[in-house]
Amino acid sequence: MSYLTLLLLFLVVPTLLLGTAVARRVAHEPALRPALRRTLPVVVLLVPVSAGWSAPWDQWMIDRGIFVYPPEKVVGWIARIPVEDLLLFACQGLFVGLWALLFVGRLPSSDIRPDRARAAMLSTVGLIVAVTVAIASSGSPHATYTMSILVWFGPLILVQLVAGTGALLARWRLWLVTIVPATLWLWLLELVAIRQDIWWIDPARSVGWRPFGLPAEDLLIFLVGNVLVVHTVLFLDDPAMRARAAGWLPRRVSQEIRARGDRRDRSDRRGRGDQRDRRDRSERQERSGRSDPRDQREREETR
Repeated sequence: MSYLTLLLLFLVVPTLLLGTAVARRVAHEPALRPALRRTLPVVVLLVPVSAGWSAPWDQWMIDRGIFVYPPEKVVGWIARIPVEDLLLFACQGLFVGLWALLFVGRLPSSDIRPDRARAAMLSTVGLIVAVTVAIASSGSPHATYTMSILVWFGPLILVQLVAGTGALLARWRLWLVTIVPATLWLWLLELVAIRQDIWWIDPARSVGWRPFGLPAEDLLIFLVGNVLVVHTVLFLDDPAMRARAAGWLPRRVSQEIRARGDRRDRSDRRGRGDQRDRRDRSERQERSGRSDPRDQREREETR
């Protein structure tokens, strides 16, 4: 199996199916259209952002021989990076983002006290920093892969935790439902890739722990990528986080974003109100056996 075939089976086709499912949800759940309209453009934006941020790290790993790709398994290279790697980074962001959109608005949120959210944030950030310092202090070449993940992607997670741990804890159900299945699916992709010799990891730069025969660092990098994407979606679904983000923007831009959102909300409310009015008139007609003059006018105007 080639690298491209693997991605087509495990990411490209599932992403297209998820996109269709999200589109159907937008069409059949008018009450959720404002939330989906806010989030979907950002999910699409994650395609170039994921590929652009991950590409320099990937190139660094390939140049040092940590990632090895048999030439017969790839279709081509861009800036010393397999084309399929760029497709993997882009599709992962879109795949996980669309998966999260299927559950936005369907699970209840919890009330989290600010002091508990602050304590959880400090303990998690402290743990990540302590692990990074400990690994860096070891100086072992086997820690190279793990250290590269912590240095390149760790700061992004730290920023997200400092900015919105409370919002993440309040949506812990959505967090689990989105991250766990998506990560298990990508770990299955990893399992097939390793068994098909699509790529392999230099054992001298890896810790050597291989649960289920898979390099632990590969499992970690897929988990970290999914966490970053899901956190972004959860922040967009949280009103307090949206208000905070709007406060960071220039006043004119913030006002325009709020005004645009208000116009969309009013339009959606009017649309739902019109649907309820037509449904009520239809029910009254069925009970009375007479037609409503407004419906007659609407039919005449349509003709």
